[in-house]
Formats: sequence, C-alpha cells, structure tokens
Amino acid sequence: MAKERPLSGKEPTEDREEYFDDYWAEPPRQPRETLDPRSLTAVDRERYYARRDAYYAERDAYYAERDAYYARRKARGNSGGYEDDYDDDYEDDDPPARRAPKRRKRRRRRKPHVIRNLFLLLIIGGLIAMLLGIPPIGAGEGTRFAGRSAVLLAVVAEDGYHTDAVFLVTLEQKTHAVRVLELPGDMHAENDPGLRLDEAYGVSGGGRPGARGLMNLCGDLLSFAPDGYLLLDGATLNRAAAIVNGAKSEGFPTTASEAVEFLKRVFSASNMKALPELWRLMRTRTETDLTAMNFCWAARVLVKSNPKTVNADVLPGELIVTSDGAAYRTVDRKAAYTLLRSYSPFVL
Repeated sequence: MAKERPLSGKEPTEDREEYFDDYWAEPPRQPRETLDPRSLTAVDRERYYARRDAYYAERDAYYAERDAYYARRKARGNSGGYEDDYDDDYEDDDPPARRAPKRRKRRRRRKPHVIRNLFLLLIIGGLIAMLLGIPPIGAGEGTRFAGRSAVLLAVVAEDGYHTDAVFLVTLEQKTHAVRVLELPGDMHAENDPGLRLDEAYGVSGGGRPGARGLMNLCGDLLSFAPDGYLLLDGATLNRAAAIVNGAKSEGFPTTASEAVEFLKRVFSASNMKALPELWRLMRTRTETDLTAMNFCWAARVLVKSNPKTVNADVLPGELIVTSDGAAYRTVDRKAAYTLLRSYSPFVL
C-alpha cells in the first residue's frame, strides 16, 4: 500500500514526523521493463515513453515537496539534523545520499618553543649563578683545594707607576675563612734581584700589561699563581667606602690589618644592596680580570665570615747580600712555607 504524501504548504503533525521521514527516504521507483524499447512496436513504444515521462514527473514532484517539507522543518528549528545534498541528475534512480557530517577541525598542538624555553633556562641559570657566584680560578697548575681562591689586591700610587700596597686575599667557601697576606714593596724576586715588587707594575707598562707583570712577580715570590687581580687607586678605595658606608673613608689600607678592616666595612651584610653601584665603580675605575660572578662569590664569603677569625699576616723575608756588596730583600722560603700553605689555592 502506497504511503500518503504530505500536501505542499502544510506541516505534518508531530506524531507523523517519523512517518514522513520514512516516506522521504523512499523516492518513487522507475518501472522496470523486461524488453528493449528498440524492439517494441510503435504503439508499445509510445506506452513505454508515456510511463517513463509519468515517472519523471512524479519524481520531480516528490523532490519538490521533500525540499519544501524540510525547509519548513528547518525554519521552525526542528530539522532533526537532515541537510540533504542530492544530485539533480535524474538518470540516477538511487535516492540521493545525505551529506556526511562535518568533521571537527582538530586544533593543531602547538609545538613547544624549544629555543624560547632554553633561553629562559639560561636566564634563570644566569640569575642563580649571579646570586651564588663563581669562585675565580686562574691559570695556575696543580691540585686545587675545593672552594678556595686567592686574589691579588693592589693599590696604585698617584704617579701611576708604583704600588703603595699589595695584598693576597684568600677566601674559602666552605669555612668562610678570610686571610689577608701583605707583600712588602721592597721584596725582590730571587731570579731578578733588580726588580722591586712596588715597581713591577710601572716597569711592565701599567694598565693590563702592568697588572700581568705584577702577577708574574707575585707568583715567583709566593711559589704559586694567584687566581685573579684587582688594582685600584686610593681615590677609588675612598669612593667605594663612601658608597657602602655613606661616608668618606679616611685614607686607604697599606697594611694587612688595615686591609682586613676595610674589607669588613665594604662587605658588611647590611650594605649588600650597595653591591650593584660598587660593581659599576669597580668596572670603570679599576683594572681587574674578575667577573661579576666572581665578585658575588667573594661578597658571599666575606659576608658570612666571622670578623674575629680573619687572619692578617706579612710575607716573611730575608736580606741577601751579593758578592759585590749589593743587598736586597727576598722571601724567606723556610719561614714562608708553612704560612703560604694556608694561603695557596693549590696543595704545596
């Protein structure tokens, strides 16, 4: 029994929605002919074409009413998800296929920004290194003590040639021990009696070459190479004390005990906030091969050290008289051996 076709312009009731859905799923079928139309007689051929034209007319009416039906359903918001896309080619007797549901576009997963993350890690690592610091390590050879570094501190005279004071400052990270060794300016190297310590800077040309010449002579006197150097004049020392203490310092240290007191004032825990300005001063008005992280490391050791246990010593010397009657002062190796073992960053 044929299904009832909905009337154009009229909506089916809700209880007949499913009925009409089933109806629209089965369009009219074309009559099957058992014979080839070309073998029919003229009369039978006319009947055949009449039935075929009637079929096409019925199918056109079917699709027209189906489109109107779904248009009305869609207009009232009850399309049921039907959005048909059929072929207008009536040579195809099969019902038109429904449009496949659209696939949701997958969001492309963002690739991790490897370079950016690496850059951030480097920045964080740099900040941590700045806060913790890195101990200065020179080019000297030998077995080192872990966490111990020795830096040469020299005060250049106003003439820019001589040095008024030379100190070796040894710091230990684990014990926070601080030792200051004074090197007398009239000391001579054993292999070069004609060169005084307080003239090594000027003889070598001053500036960076002069600092390297002073480092070499001190290495001969100490029997080990310091890990770095810091050369500054008296005015810069006074300016550094003013930055940290808020008042002008009276004079600059010329002995080991005075150098210890000066370091205590400069690197007091309450004045750590002045380190950035102090660093700018050191970079512009001093001659040094130390880095910012070296200064941070030294400041941490000095702040945590006990001022009562800071050692101050003088490098022992002996007078040497040559055969022609000339005399000069050099290191007393026997007396200095035990003392230098506590200052050297290397195992002597």
